[in-house]
Amino acid sequence: MMFAMLAGLFILYDKVEQISRAVNQQMQSNDHYRNMSSRSHYNATVETSDVVAGHHYSPMSSLAQLQEMIDSTEEVIITMPAKAAGSSLKQFADQCYGKVWAEDNYLNFIQNKGITGLTSHYELPKVMASHMYTQNSIIHLIKNVPNKALMIYSHREETDRLLSAINEAMTAWCRENVDQIPTKQPPGFFSKKDGNNCYVLEKDLIEKAIKLRKREIGISGTRLLTCTVYNTLETNAPNLFFMDFRKAGELMNRLAQKYCPALIDKPVVANTADEKAFGAFVQVESDTGIMTEIPLREWLNVKRGHLELLLGLNNDGTCRAKTRLMEKMLFSSEGGFVSVEDVIKQFHISLKL
Repeated sequence: MMFAMLAGLFILYDKVEQISRAVNQQMQSNDHYRNMSSRSHYNATVETSDVVAGHHYSPMSSLAQLQEMIDSTEEVIITMPAKAAGSSLKQFADQCYGKVWAEDNYLNFIQNKGITGLTSHYELPKVMASHMYTQNSIIHLIKNVPNKALMIYSHREETDRLLSAINEAMTAWCRENVDQIPTKQPPGFFSKKDGNNCYVLEKDLIEKAIKLRKREIGISGTRLLTCTVYNTLETNAPNLFFMDFRKAGELMNRLAQKYCPALIDKPVVANTADEKAFGAFVQVESDTGIMTEIPLREWLNVKRGHLELLLGLNNDGTCRAKTRLMEKMLFSSEGGFVSVEDVIKQFHISLKL
């Protein structure tokens, strides 16, 4: 009996040793994983070597992913805020498949007008493009996009987008004023007109247009890429790529190869500021009461680092940390595209730190 008890003790001791060794190995494995995760995050977000969730993320891989998705999907939906190559992409879509829906930016209204859109034509476009007005519009698309569809979100850094939007809005208001086109601009907004040039007091520009986020100024990425939108992306996992808006021509050419070969190597460039014949000037009053008329572009370049800060233009933005992380991945890639799958993986790596 004593022998049996000793044998039992030896067996128990051996089991304890096995468990202890297993625990130590697991702890070492966890330490190794944390170190690797930390290094991957550091490389991806600080040194921009494009290491994402344990595998290398590179411009070539993102373009390869994009092309594979274009080849395997049946329709493409392109979305964007204002001043992110939207006019060019919309014209391309219309030229590729013909303008099916008369209403501009129709994809914002499909929640209420979907039946009309479905029955307006027997054959519907395979390539669609639209500015997005609100987060609800883009959420509706994310939730309802088919598995065999590809979504593209054309993105532009917000400060850069804002300056372009202010210039666009003021140029459009000037054109409407000179040509006496009915407009929603504040009455008496421009203090004077001189041919195709319009002049606005600095205070009126700030208080009546920029701070109130009129026209294109308010259709911003900050209002579209919210926590709710990012959560919807994560829980629905659509086939979506973020695109640097400067790569719109690249996207058009890839889509043309599949959907409209006549447009290959014929990128559409629309609504560029250089083509506009109307000019806006800001009237700035000095401390001594002297009024100086400054071209709007020059005024914007001087004020660019302070507009959002001093006017609180991004106060209603949420989850901007996620947008900034996405931008680091997007703008560090020569390819100019990044999949939402890789972006979400990077979000989770960051949360583990």
